Amino acid sequence: MSSPPISSLSWTANSSGGISSSAQPASNSIEWSKAAMKLQFSHCGIFVRDVERSVHFYTTYLGFVVTDRGPIANGEFAFLTRSADEHHQLAIGSGRASNLPGTVQQISFRVDDLATLKRLYARIRQAGDLVTLEGPTLGPLSHGDSISVYFGDPDNNRLELFIDTPWHIPQPIRLAWDVHAPDEQILIEVERHARAQPGFRVKSEWMAELKTRLAEADARLEASLQAAG
Repeated sequence: MSSPPISSLSWTANSSGGISSSAQPASNSIEWSKAAMKLQFSHCGIFVRDVERSVHFYTTYLGFVVTDRGPIANGEFAFLTRSADEHHQLAIGSGRASNLPGTVQQISFRVDDLATLKRLYARIRQAGDLVTLEGPTLGPLSHGDSISVYFGDPDNNRLELFIDTPWHIPQPIRLAWDVHAPDEQILIEVERHARAQPGFRVKSEWMAELKTRLAEADARLEASLQAAG
């Protein structure tokens, strides 16, 4: 199938606020559903040096809400979310040693559009010593299938804010982009770079194939669960 010409596809974000579910009547027995396997990512947890400092950063600069917070044996945990469908998307716990290097490759957050991405990044750049802005894998980078900005949080865990593009290219690949350039120029340059890469495709085609692969993976998992009893 031939690819649409440049700028013929609309740039709409495929964002999701969380996992929706419907309540089921209480029962004395549990019945395993025969429907398709549901195994989805929900949240992650990180250890930090200073819980209060991290909570301040994530609530002030990324708009998270604290849903719960309390003590544990050797410190405390705070639970944060940006989705009413999730009690927490991020759990922050004390206990990280001051001399322990970071091991988080990245935690990524999708936003709606390029204008929002640029506004959020401008706000992040006002966070002072709460964030790390410069480094070989930090700053504004495009992967062809997304346009991103990377920075370190108060513990230098690498965070990504990104928008989706309508394109797919084999990863990993990256291209620096100028946050001060006009939106139209950024989108044109990202698209031109993506189209020049081997394996360039319209993302909807790639996603259709991925859905088939995921269905096959679910079938294999279900078969293994049944075999295990």
